[in-house]
Order: sequence, then structure tokens, then C-alpha cells
Amino acid sequence: MDPGMYVETKWVRNSNMCHINFEVDEQDNSLIVFAAIDNLIKGAAGQAVQNLNIMNGFPQNMAINYVPACI
Repeated sequence: MDPGMYVETKWVRNSNMCHINFEVDEQDNSLIVFAAIDNLIKGAAGQAVQNLNIMNGFPQNMAINYVPACI
């Protein structure tokens, strides 16, 4: 992402993506990292489906790229 942009959850909604950006705090020379995920997809349930796919030789994203029924 471009410098100075802050990630937003609306950019990753209904996806398996993670948007990451960072900036350096020059006062104390620390790194500040920003990340946004859609926890309905990237949470434990999404991880379980991804692992099931891997164990059975299916594409990792099979059945994960669909919009959840609750939204």
C-alpha cells in the first residue's frame, strides 16, 4: 500500500485477503504495523476449511471464496 494509507476492513470484506501497511515512528525509532482481515473468512472456521482442503488435495481456497450466507 502507499505510504500514509491506513488499512480498512471494508477493503478486505468477504475475502481471504490481509491488507498490511506500516510506518516508522521516528521519535522512538519503532515500527507500527496496521493489518485488516475479515475474521469471518480468516478466522478459525476459514482456517479449518483451508486445512481440510489441503489434507484432501483440493485447492486451498475451495469453498472459501464464497460470500458467507450470514452477510
